[in-house]
Amino acid sequence: MLRRLDSGWPLLCFQVLRNGRSDIWAMREKSDFLHRLDKTPFAITIGPLNYYSALPSASQKLFVIGEQPRAKLVRYDRQSKNFLPFLSGISAGEIDISPDRQWVAYVTFPDNALWRSRLDDSERLQITYPPFIPSMPRWSPDGKRIAFPGVENGKVQKIYIVSATGGTPQELVPEETGFDDDPLWSADGNSIIFARLPTIVNYGEGGVLQQFDLRTHKISNLSGTGLYAPRRSPDGKYLSAFNADSRKLLLFEPATGRWSDLASGNILQYPNWSRDSKYIYFEDTRENGPAMYRVATSSGKIEQVVSFNDIRRPFVFEAGGKWSGLGPDDSPLVMRDVSSREIYAFEMQWP
Repeated sequence: MLRRLDSGWPLLCFQVLRNGRSDIWAMREKSDFLHRLDKTPFAITIGPLNYYSALPSASQKLFVIGEQPRAKLVRYDRQSKNFLPFLSGISAGEIDISPDRQWVAYVTFPDNALWRSRLDDSERLQITYPPFIPSMPRWSPDGKRIAFPGVENGKVQKIYIVSATGGTPQELVPEETGFDDDPLWSADGNSIIFARLPTIVNYGEGGVLQQFDLRTHKISNLSGTGLYAPRRSPDGKYLSAFNADSRKLLLFEPATGRWSDLASGNILQYPNWSRDSKYIYFEDTRENGPAMYRVATSSGKIEQVVSFNDIRRPFVFEAGGKWSGLGPDDSPLVMRDVSSREIYAFEMQWP
């Protein structure tokens, strides 16, 4: 967002987002007989808060909103119809439950670190550290490894694998180029399916689903193009994915090699299979606002599970939006925004 006031304000102020943080920057627009015009941008704020909505005043003051981002992880309780703390309400999201339902992997907010712990919140272990940026972890079938998309040192996003006991994450396909996302383990744990796009700018064009064999290190293309967000049903019978414009949920049957349309919507996000493989849960924003839905794979019947209209949620840039997921009992999980915000005034002195 760019802000200028009048002829007395010599700077053009704007907001810069880097590594999940927001700061206010400025650029000189005018010069005088003592100063040559230098349009090199410079930072007005450098953390530790997020700063945005800069508003210059007629005097030499700049008003901004300073935010200390924080979230509380909650689950929707169907009996009480309330959102209750999950994992003690930690400031985290992007949850994935291990196949044995004993462990959980998550990404903390807003510092973007990958952790794992038991479901009772014991035996916590931090696996990655900033400035490395992980997102959307996925457990291997044996629960010994975690795959996730990650960004290292400002490079393009790639898929990484790390031991559940810690260690250095290893890039899945280091010699390849392209924007990689949505890792998915095969049932035997010997390969990983992922979505490959030329760049994140072309995300709306969809990607190619590829499979990387961890034994032979060979890559093969799966049937279908313009797809992303692959998910395998727990019983192994199906593979689901979204189409390029996020309006369709498709189902793939490996036995027949065919894709079929299962559900449609406006902006489909965050697909998750139910434990019994009978439903696929997803988020969509329709006439009545954002909500979690589920579709029956046998009939295609869609039903709303819970509305998100009455809960304020943080935007998680690395996860692609306002994340939602499922707990070990298929209860909806979301991040409640509990950030603190204040208005600050900066006294500006022109050089």
